[in-house]
Amino acid sequence: MNLPILQNAVSCFPLPKLGEAEIPIYATLLERLENSLTVSQKALLSLDIAAVERGTKEQSNLCRRIEALFAHPAASTQSDDDAGKMQTSPTISANWPVELSAAPARILHHGRVQAALLSRAQRALNVVAHFKSLPEATYAAPKWQTYPNCGASQLK
Repeated sequence: MNLPILQNAVSCFPLPKLGEAEIPIYATLLERLENSLTVSQKALLSLDIAAVERGTKEQSNLCRRIEALFAHPAASTQSDDDAGKMQTSPTISANWPVELSAAPARILHHGRVQAALLSRAQRALNVVAHFKSLPEATYAAPKWQTYPNCGASQLK
């Protein structure tokens, strides 16, 4: 199974070495990633493939944005189309160092849960595909013969 979120976990969540302007953006991106994983898990459980695909694209985009934030912090804050929304995020509290250190662990947990759900869905699809590929059963239901005069039926 090839999950970019789990493979790039180390590069996607480095220890924060950001300025004051980037910390709210980083926290908001982590929060969005966590929410996206939760929505994707619910979509997997309800077998909503379109929502799973949308979630995967969103998660990939969020990981790229986190990586870009660490690569070029000033450029990320200025070129972000919704940077203003991120900087005014109400989720940053006075206890942000603890929250930021716990967020990557929660996200990795969500990623592992999603990987398990994808694995389960793949197994279920493999079972269905296996049954569809089998030749039809050789057993046929018995044919009954009805006698017109007596109304009785008997095996043929």
